[in-house]
Amino acid sequence: MENLKKYVNPNIGTNAHLLRPTSPTVMYPHGMMQISPNFNYEYSDKYSADKIKSFPVGPVDIMAAKSTSDIKSDFDHDLETASPHMYSVYLETPKIQAAFSVTEHCTIFEFDFFEKSETFENYIIISAKDFEFDCDNTIFKSSGKYYNINAYAFCMFSEKPKSVENIEENLFRFSFSSDKIQFKSGISFIDIKQAEFNLNIEIPHFDINKIIEKGGDKWDKELNKIKVKGSENNKTVFYTALYRALLRPYNLSEYGRYYSSYDGKIHDDNGIDFYCGDGLWDTFRCMHPLQLILEPEVHKNILASYVRMYEQSGFMPNFPHPMGDRAVMIGFHSASLFADSYVKNIDFDIDKAYEGVRKNVFERSMLPWVNAPSTELDEVYYNKGFFPALELGQTEYVKEVHKFERRQSVSVTLEHSYSDWCAYVLAKAAGKDKDAEILLKRSKNYKNVFNKDTKFMSPKTADGEFIPDFNPKLSGGQGGRLYFSENNSWVYTFSVFHDIDGLIELFGGKDEFSKRLDDLFIEPLGTSKYDFLKQFPDSTGLMGQYTMGNEPAFHIPYLFNYVNKSYKTQRKIHEIIKLWFTNHPFGICGDEDGGAMSAWLVFSAVGFYPVCPGKPFYDMGSPVFDEIIIDTDKAKFTIKSDGASDKSKYIKSAMLNDKKIDLTHPVINHEDLYKNAVLNLQMSKYKD
Repeated sequence: MENLKKYVNPNIGTNAHLLRPTSPTVMYPHGMMQISPNFNYEYSDKYSADKIKSFPVGPVDIMAAKSTSDIKSDFDHDLETASPHMYSVYLETPKIQAAFSVTEHCTIFEFDFFEKSETFENYIIISAKDFEFDCDNTIFKSSGKYYNINAYAFCMFSEKPKSVENIEENLFRFSFSSDKIQFKSGISFIDIKQAEFNLNIEIPHFDINKIIEKGGDKWDKELNKIKVKGSENNKTVFYTALYRALLRPYNLSEYGRYYSSYDGKIHDDNGIDFYCGDGLWDTFRCMHPLQLILEPEVHKNILASYVRMYEQSGFMPNFPHPMGDRAVMIGFHSASLFADSYVKNIDFDIDKAYEGVRKNVFERSMLPWVNAPSTELDEVYYNKGFFPALELGQTEYVKEVHKFERRQSVSVTLEHSYSDWCAYVLAKAAGKDKDAEILLKRSKNYKNVFNKDTKFMSPKTADGEFIPDFNPKLSGGQGGRLYFSENNSWVYTFSVFHDIDGLIELFGGKDEFSKRLDDLFIEPLGTSKYDFLKQFPDSTGLMGQYTMGNEPAFHIPYLFNYVNKSYKTQRKIHEIIKLWFTNHPFGICGDEDGGAMSAWLVFSAVGFYPVCPGKPFYDMGSPVFDEIIIDTDKAKFTIKSDGASDKSKYIKSAMLNDKKIDLTHPVINHEDLYKNAVLNLQMSKYKD
């Protein structure tokens, strides 16, 4: 097993292009315990922060100090080690070396005070609520909020403190004689006894090096599922992305039991781990399809967890947070999660899954950022085939509409056309033919918001008339939210995954469609960049009107494959990766969104991508490595592409074992990944 964790740089993306940065998080893949430094400004760029306030450990915070006048410490990235399985940093203000590592539910810290001082004490500062300390046994217990739900922490020091003082509300100061102190903690969502059990099982000692080694082995096992040959810099970008694509959702099972906010109860998991903490609008596109390939058993448990959440709450979630389903974004993309798994032969309870998905698509409102029963606006979608927009100057009159997020009428129509198609796939599988007929018809609703005169997806009023004077670049207000979700019509006009041939037909054929694709990447903003980003702050990673920094654009470079110009897909993929994915704190061009952005990079770097989750094939792009080996317990697939890492981006021929791949629209079938197949690509620096 290769040491691939050395390539992971968790500081990539810790400065944001405009919105939220990433964090240098230490955790297991899908782990419940997650720790990254608490910097001095919670929502600022992490890499630019000049101080560390503390280290959050579930419901408690910990910090080492030699004085309580200012617990926050200066730090220097040159004296920092950040990796998936451990973090260490020299705290300059108190002159203390801090290090920590984690297991599934626990953590261990080591603080090296170096030497005693006649002026200062060796302190560990703990912020905790419901604090209970047993001085004789060096144990303290606490409860509080973690993921904003009740959590418990069972904690131990490696030696008995000299003194314990409550220096202010919920803040405790422990004084120690030794110059090196270890601290360990187990957390639980069940109770304090379970937290103690978790700690005793996972960290029964105070040897941080054993935990670091165990965590490193855990990550190497996961990262070795894809081995690549190429430049060291590209490996760092790639394996950092793979690390981030395997963090969510979180496994909340605790040795056979789990707490669920979906009914407020503790359950036996019956040998099936309970996963929660997901955002399907972001992750359905490529993160879940990637996890399906690399960890099919985990993915199977994720599906079972969604079904459990439906059974416990009465609704199939779309943004399942540990504290409950969140009303975020648009679309019922749980349908995509299950449809993609069905066509790729992942086992789940199809009847129960479809029951939950059906309730979404037939009974829940499609309004953005709202959990509500169907409204009169949904009835327009059901009966007329589009989600209605307000007329210009008209005041909102439907009380359920989110005051800030508005109707997003065109995006809602487009994304629910896809959700309906995914639900159709499941209805057919479940033998619900009547539902399937309705859903297949609704999957064509995207056509109803396509303006054939302008060839842009455009808003319609409830009477079926297009909004006059619609500007596909700038109409819709903040984030385009009257008509769109965080993007404009230039991006959303391509938001059809399941019927791309039908979309091309609306344009009048491949030539017109291809021209619009070309124009997308060079079209001027229509205003200053300052004003454009002020209106569309999510549209980072700009290339013309194309916005690599936001999810609705992810699949668009691959659409050149559908107009017999696959060389343009190959070129764009290399351009985008080189421009927007770098080994740098600014190395992620948009919000990471729980692994979604990183999953795009992983797929695109290896040379294929799931343009339409719910179909059992992948569109080929162009790899950036000379060799890629996907090797899991089930999948085994090799891509040989000599020269790809040296600017050779164009594929001149492709052979899958002894079968030639048609390069007019090159695809890889999902089943090919399980045949120990070898894809041989002849690469060239020149497109002709």
